[in-house]
Amino acid sequence: MNANRLYLPAFIGLCILYLALPSSLIWRQERILREGAVYRFRLEPVDPADAFRGRYLDLNLNVPAFPMKDSTIEYGQKLFIALERDAAGLAQFASLHKTPPTDKDYLSAYLSYFSEEEVFVYLSDETTRYYLNEKLAPLADKWYAELLNQTERDTALVTLDLRVRKGKALIEQVYFEGMPVEEYIRKKEAE
Repeated sequence: MNANRLYLPAFIGLCILYLALPSSLIWRQERILREGAVYRFRLEPVDPADAFRGRYLDLNLNVPAFPMKDSTIEYGQKLFIALERDAAGLAQFASLHKTPPTDKDYLSAYLSYFSEEEVFVYLSDETTRYYLNEKLAPLADKWYAELLNQTERDTALVTLDLRVRKGKALIEQVYFEGMPVEEYIRKKEAE
């Protein structure tokens, strides 16, 4: 009889845990989208597929190499990239830090490799993958390739709005020629 008394509280605790974990993940993502600062980046995407998560645009944010300032960094180390906006309002990667900057918005990044003069980092999948409907992803890739072949390479034909909050980021929208990608595809395919 005593063992049966323990099963019900254990079952209730397990149910609470099963509900709390996904709820906390959703809440964190929604908080970034609600409270995060928006940064628009110029992009250079490609359209690969992920067998488990579907079709997506691989968004290349052109993270620059940063000057080597600290030789104590290690491969795979978490670093922080301060963000700023240029005169056109597009986001730029300002500087690399070992600790989160307190006076600027920043993205978390990881050390890829370094040389005596430069440090190279990469961003997480949340900031570099934009998932699309299985039918829209190949069309997005097609129209993106066409946009890249246009001569105005200096203009931001493909951009990304990234919500940033305390180093975490979520993709809010991808734009082709200033229009949300889904809307742009529907318009172009209707023509």
